[in-house]
Amino acid sequence: MRSFAMPVLAAVAVFALAGCGGGDDKADSESSTAPSSAPSASATPSTPAAPAVPSPDEAQAQALTTVLDALKPGLGSEDKDLSDARNVCLDLKQGKDDATAAKNAAARYGTDEVTAAGIVAAVKASFCS
Repeated sequence: MRSFAMPVLAAVAVFALAGCGGGDDKADSESSTAPSSAPSASATPSTPAAPAVPSPDEAQAQALTTVLDALKPGLGSEDKDLSDARNVCLDLKQGKDDATAAKNAAARYGTDEVTAAGIVAAVKASFCS
């Protein structure tokens, strides 16, 4: 089940990078002054933006790693564990309840749901408020 997180992260990265494309300033300014027959962006319905997922700073990452290791020795020792913590935060930011976030964390971390509930609490306490 841990391999499920990588395709999800890849998809999130693709969507994040899609919005980061640079443009030619000259072309942008010319197109903004030229009349357009296409409807304006405000006329089309927009989809809600994905919630922003914070990354822990160095101190928060260290504190989270310490708590993860206390929950299950060795947990938090890999970079993937911090990436998984960001996914836990994403679940919470998307409005998923703690039980659902814990179930997802159990799958990501390969642990039981009791430990996963501790992971959710640690993520909330360290950087995802």
